[in-house]
Amino acid sequence: MSGTILITGGTGIVGIEVIRQLLRRADAPALLILLRGSDDEADSKLRWILEWAEVDDERAAGLEVVRGDVTLPSLGLQEPGLSRLRSITGIIHAAAGTRFDQTAEGAFLNNVTAMRNLLAVARSCPQLQRIGVVSTSFVAGRRGGLIREEDLDLTEVFNNEYEHSKALAECEARDAMAEFPIAIYRLSLVVGRSDDGRISRLTGLYPILRLFHEGLLAMITGDPEQAIDLIPVDFAARAVIHLFEESFVPGSTLHVCAGKARSFTLGELFPAVDTYLAAADPAWVSRGQPLPVMVTPEVFRDFADIVELTGNPRLRQIIRQTNTVIRQLETPRIFDTTVFDRAMAGNGIRLCHAREWLEPIVARGAETHWEQPRRTE
Repeated sequence: MSGTILITGGTGIVGIEVIRQLLRRADAPALLILLRGSDDEADSKLRWILEWAEVDDERAAGLEVVRGDVTLPSLGLQEPGLSRLRSITGIIHAAAGTRFDQTAEGAFLNNVTAMRNLLAVARSCPQLQRIGVVSTSFVAGRRGGLIREEDLDLTEVFNNEYEHSKALAECEARDAMAEFPIAIYRLSLVVGRSDDGRISRLTGLYPILRLFHEGLLAMITGDPEQAIDLIPVDFAARAVIHLFEESFVPGSTLHVCAGKARSFTLGELFPAVDTYLAAADPAWVSRGQPLPVMVTPEVFRDFADIVELTGNPRLRQIIRQTNTVIRQLETPRIFDTTVFDRAMAGNGIRLCHAREWLEPIVARGAETHWEQPRRTE
């Protein structure tokens, strides 16, 4: 795609990998990156992005920074920043507040207000051809069964304010589809790169994997037969780029997900992780760490209540950390990928079963002691 692409959320897990892959292409487009913070903070983030992208100065020259904030009117921009945006031809909106423990007000600001602000600015961009919105498959909330790509129901019960706010943000995007060419890309749980395991931030499933490696994950809730939909971040970025550039369909919503056939079940996941840890950590086997016991949500909630009463700060932290993630995993469901698979057919971007690529991700977590990657200051 020719022209200039504006990318929000450029330091996020998916946004930074999208930038990396675009910059490393021979036909790299011009990229305009919206970064929040002071000039010094924006410079530091830019260095982090370029370090992550691993590109030379010539390729780095294709990336331009505009300092702004999606949570502010006009994206926090004044002239000449606003004038610079008027020349963009595409937007990949990957910015989001993704913490599961956000307040309702914070999540609404980070995800819904941000969407409204972006659309307001888009109205002053006469050359704009398309907007790709990165969302999450967990807008389904606690609904189980088959989740179709077009499904969106705000009457659902949500696990947290993040899920609720992303569903509301999708409503904003859908309402704007009559005015703009918009496509929505819902991602499932994103983990590291399939080749080297690298990821810019350890969220989602990572706290659970770390607790298991530390011997602190005694139980987990859910149906052993339910699919745990994971996608590596390099696949997620390639898919978003392809859907945005080559298979863009205005008004569409697609599940950028693995689907049942390419996913471990919950009952298969931890035995596999146990095997990967044994290969990566020589001390793992000698520790004899048992697999977490599968329990009902009610049993886990009772245990969590008891932990809260004990007053043990470390144990409380472990249970709270575990609970924020497993609530998303305890509802059996399948994310339908019919439209997504059709859009990806024949392009050479293929996702294998998780057993083919999860090992280097677990190995890297173990080797780095599950520490967050450090930004270069």
